[in-house]
Amino acid sequence: MSEAESKAKTAAGGHGSMPAALKAYWSIGGKGGDTLIRWGEGGDYDRCVVELSKHVNPAQVHGLCGNLHESNLHISTAEHKKLLSGGDSHSNTSAALIKTRPTY
Repeated sequence: MSEAESKAKTAAGGHGSMPAALKAYWSIGGKGGDTLIRWGEGGDYDRCVVELSKHVNPAQVHGLCGNLHESNLHISTAEHKKLLSGGDSHSNTSAALIKTRPTY
C-alpha cells in the first residue's frame, strides 16, 4: 500500500473531520496536493475527487474535496470556476490568491 493510500484510508473511517496528517498530505505543500491535485489549477476539484475516490467512502469524497478546496484556496469551487473562466467573483482577493499560488 502506498503512502497516499494509507493516509487516505485513515480518513475513510470518517468521523466528520480529517486527521491533520492527511489534510497536510492533500494540501498545498503536501505531496498529494502538489503532485496529484495541483490546487489552483483548472480541474483541481475533479482531480481531488478522482484521487480520493480510490481511498475513501464515495459518500464522503465530494465533501472532503470541497473542504480541501476551500481550505487551500480560500474560495469555493464555484468562485474558482468563475475566476478561471474570466467571470466576475464577489471576492476581491480570490484572483490574486490563485495567481500567487506558492510552488514548492
